[in-house]
Amino acid sequence: MKKYLLISFMLLLLMACNHKPHQHGSEFTTATGKNIVVSEKHEHSESLTSITIQTNGFENDDTIDLNGIDPVSFIQLADLDQNGFDEIYIITKATGSGSYLNVIGYASNNDMSLTRIYFPELNNSDFEKGGLFEGYMGHDSFFFQEDKLVRKFPIYLENDTNNSPTRDEKEISYLLIQGEASWQLKVQNIYHEKVQIVRDCSGTYIRMNDWDYKVCNDKELGTIENNAFLNLSFIDINKCKLPEGTAVCMLYHEHVGSVKILEIH
Repeated sequence: MKKYLLISFMLLLLMACNHKPHQHGSEFTTATGKNIVVSEKHEHSESLTSITIQTNGFENDDTIDLNGIDPVSFIQLADLDQNGFDEIYIITKATGSGSYLNVIGYASNNDMSLTRIYFPELNNSDFEKGGLFEGYMGHDSFFFQEDKLVRKFPIYLENDTNNSPTRDEKEISYLLIQGEASWQLKVQNIYHEKVQIVRDCSGTYIRMNDWDYKVCNDKELGTIENNAFLNLSFIDINKCKLPEGTAVCMLYHEHVGSVKILEIH
């Protein structure tokens, strides 16, 4: 009888241990010396998790709780908008055959607080023929490259099985854009447009739909005359990096973004 009770007690103890939430976390130090602690806790299964984000050293420290999300794949600090203040990115991975990834990001408000970064959700039109995610069936990966977040995934044909794509991989880049009250990760697009070249002492710009965009690699335009019109292929980028020792023009030229020239047609 005593032996039976002992075995029963051990089984109950083992069951309790199996249902006990397990938790792990990591601490990250930003370029400005602030700390962000991310803790992950699995409650009832490995398929869903809860995340707690705590800041330390910010002007307004806060605790952010996220419940019922996919497990964490990896976490990384990055300064994608190159404003001197790191953002924190939590990449989560869904369980199942597709292993779909998602991005949860928070940007620093000049080390005063954190604000959620909007990451665009995929819609039906994205998967249609000619859409940005045509042939997408998960199995994606994310990596950081200078000022952008890059998503890479295999392309599937109609009759491909989930584990046997027959086409090449595709990469989609995201830029971090600050709006009036929030941040968002925006897909970096390639444009093919007829534009006007505008130059002054502050640099070279392209004028499109009455808006000016600063050209970061203006040497590609060579000696093209000011106010000339030409057809260009270009991408939008966060901002231009000036080489060290470059003289700064005191004239401010109002512009709504920066671009990199890819090709002159």
